[in-house]
Amino acid sequence: MFLSLSLIYLSFFLCMRLSLSLSLFLSHCISLCISLYRYLSLSICIY
Repeated sequence: MFLSLSLIYLSFFLCMRLSLSLSLFLSHCISLCISLYRYLSLSICIY
């Protein structure tokens, strides 16, 4: 009983950690894409 409960808790914790890191990674990628897009549009405007 206790073992299964701890297993469920552990899997839940791992899932939360994974989703958190995934969301952080996604937000980082989005900000990177936005900065790249700004840089490209600026260089196009200069030319």
